[in-house]
Amino acid sequence: MGFISIEACIVFLIGFLLPLMFIYGWLYYPEHFEFMGLIEWLGVAFVPIITYFCARLIDH
Repeated sequence: MGFISIEACIVFLIGFLLPLMFIYGWLYYPEHFEFMGLIEWLGVAFVPIITYFCARLIDH
């Protein structure tokens, strides 16, 4: 990805691990995710994109 600082790499990795945790929970514990609607899933989908831009801003 071309990040210069360690902080940017950490922000980027956290942003991509969060949706993976939600997908893991959804696959193995679907009864706990019945409350999640479209807005919540869109938020989970946009977290990696937002954290990528934040990591780029940290390096800038």
